[in-house]
Formats: sequence, structure tokens, C-alpha cells
Amino acid sequence: MRTVQLLCVAAALAFASSAARAGQGSGCLAHHPLYLEGLIDAAHWAGFSPIQIKGVTFGDGSTAKHWASVSDFGGKAEVNQFCGAASYGSPFCIYPWYTLGRSGWHYGVDYRDTIQDFGQADQFQQTRQCGGPFGPGSTYCSTVLK
Repeated sequence: MRTVQLLCVAAALAFASSAARAGQGSGCLAHHPLYLEGLIDAAHWAGFSPIQIKGVTFGDGSTAKHWASVSDFGGKAEVNQFCGAASYGSPFCIYPWYTLGRSGWHYGVDYRDTIQDFGQADQFQQTRQCGGPFGPGSTYCSTVLK
């Protein structure tokens, strides 16, 4: 059984779409790379049409049966280190998440056609509990979404 981890491809495309708006908003985190790319502001994400991830076909012709999310920096935990947990959700203090919409999988925020948001940013593990190239407990585990 294969699980597709919705990682960098969709996020990179969405990031590129929001990067054009990078200078807008408050300067509270202007020194942080996420702010410079406009990535942690819900208004930026909501301001463009979501990327639609319809599915995936592997080299052998099989398709994904399950979908999962994972963050390489702990999702909400990364934002909280700069904004503080009490400020999470305020402008420039969110972590984008995956949603399932009527038109397919999306990355960003809850869009108009969102059916399921999987707990928003809480879908990403916030502590390193999985093994990786740097040993046990060195990476964030994935969360199966479907």
C-alpha cells in the first residue's frame, strides 16, 4: 500500500503564487523567510485560487490509495516559535494546511469548496518522533489524511 506524502511540490507551487504579495502586511516578522514569501498569512493564501491536486500516478501505473501530510519543520510549532502560541492565527502567524475540496486536494487555507480540513495546521505532527537520516526521533512523522 502506497501513501503519498503531500510535501514540497504542491507547497512550492503555492508558495510561488503567494510570493508576489510578499511585501504586503505588517512587518512583525519581516526578517523571517516565511514572512518574506507571504506564506504564513491566511489573507495571502485566500487571495488566490487553490492548487488542485487531482491525484498521482506512479511509474508502474498504480495510483495512490491513501494521502498523508508531513512538515519538515513541525508545522504550527515552527510558527509558534516566532509568533508565540497565543498569537497563532493572527495575521502572518498561521501555517498552511492541506484540505480536500469538491475540486480536489488543496494546500493553503480553507477555500470555498473545502469539504474536510483535517484539523487545519494540527494535521502536522509538532514533535520529532520518526526516524530519518539523522537517527531515531530526528524527523516529523506523517499524518494519514485519507
